[in-house]
Amino acid sequence: MWITPTPATIQSRISGPEFNALKSAARASGQVADTLVTDCLTRIIALIRGYAGRKNVLGAEGTIPDELVSALGALWVYEFISRLPGQEKLLDAARTKQQEDALRLLRDVGTGAFTIVPPETPAPSTSQSGGPGISLVSSAVRNNTRAKLDGLM
Repeated sequence: MWITPTPATIQSRISGPEFNALKSAARASGQVADTLVTDCLTRIIALIRGYAGRKNVLGAEGTIPDELVSALGALWVYEFISRLPGQEKLLDAARTKQQEDALRLLRDVGTGAFTIVPPETPAPSTSQSGGPGISLVSSAVRNNTRAKLDGLM
């Protein structure tokens, strides 16, 4: 099943007080905490769809396969914390490993080593990720060789 992640999806990954503390600490003068949360969420959703779209049909815009919700949470927490001053204390070994594991899972999805369930309603073809940027062509066969052309000049 493909889902539309929301800030509530993230809140299920970390405790409520920690979520609120992160929102509060991440805000600079004039910034809105909820906007920072959703902007980060949007970037992580796009990252997941980018990996998933390499070998899979994508669901509706803004959705991800539910098999990747844990990866979404780990990547969101890591990215959101990384914008904080003094983040070294918060990005401990466990969170760093979770982020690395999430990226490894996404690479496996991208190569087809980890299978995700296709969406019930695929996204329009215009929103699918592109194919490879290059295409391989074979070289032309040389009909004229030195031996065949010998003596013409």
